[in-house]
Amino acid sequence: MEIRLILGLVLLCPLIGCSPTKVQQVQQKAQREVYLNTRPRILVRSNAPKTPGEDPSISYELFDSKGSSNGNFAADVKDGIAEVHIQWAELPEGEYFIISNEEGQLRRVLKVQTSNFPTPYDFRIGYGDVNDDGKIDDVDINHIKKWLGTTEDDMKWGSAPFPMRRADINWNGKVDADDLALAKSCLGMKDDPMPVWKK
Repeated sequence: MEIRLILGLVLLCPLIGCSPTKVQQVQQKAQREVYLNTRPRILVRSNAPKTPGEDPSISYELFDSKGSSNGNFAADVKDGIAEVHIQWAELPEGEYFIISNEEGQLRRVLKVQTSNFPTPYDFRIGYGDVNDDGKIDDVDINHIKKWLGTTEDDMKWGSAPFPMRRADINWNGKVDADDLALAKSCLGMKDDPMPVWKK
């Protein structure tokens, strides 16, 4: 496709009066588009609550090895799998960290290399850190049990020290048996340690 486009421009050039410089610019643009479309992408895949009709927000932030952020990426959720596609088009080669830390979830840290593209990388998100202490244990489970049946209309849904909404793991506006089951499936998980940034 690229070769046909460039060849066509070269043949048309005498007819439409374009300069060699113009042809070079168009050629460079065509080459860049091919590069951007074929440069490897990384797929990060993680578990997500299966909630019909809901569109849960699962986001990731991309950091370079020095700790500088390269932006946030939202995940598309389908059939309980959250997928985020990151294209390395404008990033230098090297080591990067993808970090997820949504409210009520454990911090997940994934180290990736732009020179190595296994697909997909799998994130296992820890759901149910209700008291935000970096681990999912019996304390979190007991909070969820205590709040079973509460909804987003409850006065304490967003109150301190940690809001009830943290127990609504599948984001359906209520704390129910599905939330309890999700938290129990993550029992014993802890925050991933933060990366050691290079100086």
